[in-house]
Formats: sequence, structure tokens, C-alpha cells
Amino acid sequence: MPISAVVAVTICVLTIGATIPKFALHPRAQDIRRKIARIVAEPSIGWTEYQSRADTISFYKFDPVSLRHIPDDRLDGKPVIRRVQIHDMLLPETFARARRSVLRLHYRSVMANDRRAPYDYFLMVCGPAPFLDWTTVAGRTVGFRRGRRHVPRFVAPAQRARAGRRYDAARRQG
Repeated sequence: MPISAVVAVTICVLTIGATIPKFALHPRAQDIRRKIARIVAEPSIGWTEYQSRADTISFYKFDPVSLRHIPDDRLDGKPVIRRVQIHDMLLPETFARARRSVLRLHYRSVMANDRRAPYDYFLMVCGPAPFLDWTTVAGRTVGFRRGRRHVPRFVAPAQRARAGRRYDAARRQG
């Protein structure tokens, strides 16, 4: 029976760092690969995978379903595969400190950002914008209009950069 026959809501799956290949590449992992194929075939499940080159523990530019290298982000298909730049999420001093530890850098993907960036774990998981709005718009981040709750709007990269510089300056001043 399809999952959508049982569940009336869309389920969103967020995977980070292409950890699935660590298990799915094992010769005896047929059961895991079957379950992954079932998730891919189910239309009521949205799945996005985020990967970072700075995270040496993860598989970078790797499709967790086909178990093959991919050249770039993939916004059409399942899972949606996005690359994230950890240094864009952090102040320079925070990134420099995190780079000294492989595990600290690895766990940055589930910690709060210093700056607004296209990847923000807490806004994706707990914020007012729908999950797929965060994950399927190329090169943009979701912003929110003042005075209007729960209305997402998309912020162009140049506008995001200006806002990030203002935020960084205000944060340094205290």
C-alpha cells in the first residue's frame, strides 16, 4: 500500500551530508536501497539532501539514490540536492574556529547560523516558510515581509549580501 494512502499530509525529509551512501554502498545493503527506492517513488514525500565541501565526513556532490557523482545542484528530482557553503553561514572568526575540528565543522549543519544564508536548519525545520520553498529555489534565500506573518518572499543574492553585511556590522557593535 502506498504511504500516501495512509498519510494525509506531505512528509518532508531533510538529509545532510550524504550519509546514506556510507550504508547503501555496502554489498549487503539491498534492504536499505529498496527502502530508499520506495521513498523516491512516493509522491507525498518531499526529500532534500544538503552537502558541503567543507565537511570532510560527508559525500560531496554525490547522489544518495543512484550512488553516483553529480556535477552540480539538482533542483528537479528526488532528492533535491543542494550544496551549501558553511563559510557563508558563519562569521569569519566562527568559521576559523570551526575549521580546527572535523566534528565541529561537521555538526555546523544542525547548529544556528551567524548570518542569513540559503541554508538555515532552524528556519527550515521550525520557521514559517514551507520546507520546499527553502529547498527548490536556486541561489536564493527566503525572507519575510515586515508586518505580515508567515508570508515568504524570496530575496535576491545581491540584496541578501547587503543585508548580511548590515547584520554582521550590527552584531560586531553589540
